[in-house]
Amino acid sequence: MKHPIIVRKEKIMDYPIKRVWEFIEPAAHIAIWYPDAVYSEKISGESIGRKQLLFLKWGKKEAEIVQEVVEYQENSLIKWKHLRETFDGKESLPLPAESYFSIRLKEQGEKTLLYLESEITPKRSWKTFQIKLLKKPHLDKLLNQAILKIENGIRSPQLPRESLMDALL
Repeated sequence: MKHPIIVRKEKIMDYPIKRVWEFIEPAAHIAIWYPDAVYSEKISGESIGRKQLLFLKWGKKEAEIVQEVVEYQENSLIKWKHLRETFDGKESLPLPAESYFSIRLKEQGEKTLLYLESEITPKRSWKTFQIKLLKKPHLDKLLNQAILKIENGIRSPQLPRESLMDALL
């Protein structure tokens, strides 16, 4: 039986839930708060079933990840699954693991409890050790950085309201 490797971080934000949600959502905002992301956009669809594209830079490597939203509750939850990953132009097929990322928000009076979670289920048991050794510490650091970027971004006077592409059109 395959067991998921889960990295979870949480933080109480000093902002109402709607303000936190508006910062993290829509798809074009992911590149603003997710570390290593350089660009993100919606490909198609709305809420559950929405497809989105995320470009990342890891050192000298470039990655392109196509994701699909599998759970969605406005102002509360978004969870997506990695459908396809490309590294330096080479597609990673089959994917070595099933990967999900979720954001949950819970109202705490005038504040918001933010949960970020990355869940990876290796398709082969020998990959579990490799992911725990190499990827889990990196994800732990990324989620901590993401929380800081969300908090600092919300604190700034202007929330992002449109994607770069929308601004150029």
